[in-house]
Amino acid sequence: MTTSEIILTFIMAFGGLAIFVFGMHTMSSSFEKVTGPKIEKMLSSLTDNLLKGILVGTAITAVVQSSSAVTVIAIGLVNAGLLSLYGASGVVMGANIGTCATPIILSLTGLEDSKEASVIMDIISIDSITSYLAIVGILFLFLSKKEKTKTIGEILLGASILFFGMEVLSDNVKKFSEFAAFEQIFQTMTNPVLGVLVGTAFTAVIQSSSASTAILQSAALTGVVPFSAAFPLMMGFNIGTTITGILSSIGTSKNAKRTAMMHVTFNVFGVVVIGIAMGVIQLIMKFDWWHENVTMWQIAQFGLFFNVLNTLIFLPFPKLLPWIASKLVSDKTKDDEDDMENALAILDPRFLVSPSIAIQQANNVVVKMGELARTNITEAIKLYTDYSEKSIEHIKEREDIIDRMEDKLNEYLVQISDKPLSDMDSRAVSSLLRLLLEFERIGDYAVNIYERAENMHNKNIVFSDEAIVELQHLGNAIDEIMEMAITVVDYNDLETVMKIEPLEEVIDRITDFMREKHIKRLKTGVCTIDRGITFLNDVNDMERISDHCSNIAIYVLSKLAQKDVVDRHGYIERLHKGEIPEYTGHLNAFQEKYLSQLIKTNEV
Repeated sequence: MTTSEIILTFIMAFGGLAIFVFGMHTMSSSFEKVTGPKIEKMLSSLTDNLLKGILVGTAITAVVQSSSAVTVIAIGLVNAGLLSLYGASGVVMGANIGTCATPIILSLTGLEDSKEASVIMDIISIDSITSYLAIVGILFLFLSKKEKTKTIGEILLGASILFFGMEVLSDNVKKFSEFAAFEQIFQTMTNPVLGVLVGTAFTAVIQSSSASTAILQSAALTGVVPFSAAFPLMMGFNIGTTITGILSSIGTSKNAKRTAMMHVTFNVFGVVVIGIAMGVIQLIMKFDWWHENVTMWQIAQFGLFFNVLNTLIFLPFPKLLPWIASKLVSDKTKDDEDDMENALAILDPRFLVSPSIAIQQANNVVVKMGELARTNITEAIKLYTDYSEKSIEHIKEREDIIDRMEDKLNEYLVQISDKPLSDMDSRAVSSLLRLLLEFERIGDYAVNIYERAENMHNKNIVFSDEAIVELQHLGNAIDEIMEMAITVVDYNDLETVMKIEPLEEVIDRITDFMREKHIKRLKTGVCTIDRGITFLNDVNDMERISDHCSNIAIYVLSKLAQKDVVDRHGYIERLHKGEIPEYTGHLNAFQEKYLSQLIKTNEV
């Protein structure tokens, strides 16, 4: 081969690797579209069962095709306080096992030329399978109108691209077998220390053990890679892949750093213990296959054997890995949970690799905004009967956090929007942008109410007993409608959605009743102008709060109906016409609970 041919072959080989990595990324991102927030829910539920964590971590990694991605998600969940360090240890172990799925799949490309070839593989070549996947994938993608079917098409295309990239990589790596230097490189790697260091460094640079293994499997097709060289290189791949988690943990909480350290500890421990054990056994037993050339299938088998054995070593000691990580990452700082602003840690940039999970995290923060706004409204109304400077300070602190959450959420949702999104995820982002604005405005009304209460306190002005009772009744109704609004955002609860509009209608009737009663108090001189203006402003603000809760219900209803926005006026008109039977029943129940009781109280 001439120099230009060597350079071209080298470029083609790395071009094949690039195609392979792109195909793997396409499969991974498409699988995440299908699974959505289910991955987060599955992982965050793993708090006290190590075996379950291992199984779930294995399954998710086998689907997502990246142990680094799953580890990064686990670090993000721990950082957000949604996954315990103990629960994350099982995920880390399982992720190492699950990542072996890729080499096993890739080994199919080498079965045709190996003694493991089956009759089926003699008939159906990997080239044909690649073509079948591409044809079916493209048909699903362009002919189907269903989002889920399109995503399945993307998965099939990703698999086709992955196999094609592997073929290009393998075909060009084979050409290097003509050079004695190529074989000499792998003979040098039989030095275990050097092999581990090279494998670690290479994988740390490209940040993908699957890609490193793919290159080694391609080289194995040339027939110049002995097991004694493949063994230390694969050991190094296991260490090098931990760099992604380490980089991802920078700037996170101590437990998130410990999660990354568990990944490092687990893999380094396996390399040291299993590596030394195999070296000693080889020195004693003198296995012939140690110096024989390895096949793609054997590389896949060894990777699975190593990770399963390493997991079995730790299995009898479920708390050992978290304990080691805790010792390596000292506990010098205050717990993040002590700070209310830690809610912002939920918006972890690491989740952006999986937009569906990032959207769910953003939804969690919107719910937190709602909870803070609800607490502020309740505390602000109480100031009229139990004034406290400390309560005002707490309201100000919560409002500051709500404002910070709004800023961070807007920024985070824009970052999510820049990612490739399904139609459903795109609608979810739009819905969240509207929802956070609704809750932020509700929080502003709490500020209005507490400022009026503070002004009245400073002027030594108080409401009449009758006005206080009315405000408390209205406040109770507002608290319930806010609770329902938060619930529907948190759980997408259609049953609760149907209760919000009836309660909003009752609140409108309550405020009308209160205004009429207020006018009578003004005419009789029971209430002064100053107190009257404050009272009416409070009533108007609370009525607007119920309107915002109604908007929230409409946005959630739109998301559940998979529409951009449901026609609010048309929906309300249908309710009032009795086209939705549940409306009248809920309306009567809330009328009896709030308005009727308020009227009875005034009659006493």
